[in-house]
Amino acid sequence: MFLTSDEEGSPNIIREALALNKPVFSVNVGDASKQLQGLKNSSIISRDPLEAAKLIKSKLELTYTDNSRDSLRKRLDFVELNWRVVDQYIHL
Repeated sequence: MFLTSDEEGSPNIIREALALNKPVFSVNVGDASKQLQGLKNSSIISRDPLEAAKLIKSKLELTYTDNSRDSLRKRLDFVELNWRVVDQYIHL
């Protein structure tokens, strides 16, 4: 999945793709880098098409070993995410 938006907050499409164990390649927008942090088969890419293509190609040539859905279940779960947002407001 590719995300090349100019503006995002917390892109749902990233969570949806990771829930399906799909590789995600996104420019650094919103909290995309946080959502993809630590994943082997997904990455933040450059807005430069040639640089992005090189990185994507190198990642796709690797054997897919990441089980994003299981490793990120708690961090990307909507209920958990909502409680973390509420918790931030409680501790202001």
